[in-house]
Amino acid sequence: NLAANQLTGPLPNLTAMKSLNYV
Repeated sequence: NLAANQLTGPLPNLTAMKSLNYV
């Protein structure tokens, strides 16, 4: 997840974190 975050950027990171929270 961290590696993907670095590749995508801060915005996708927020969406990923929220998706994890929803799951």
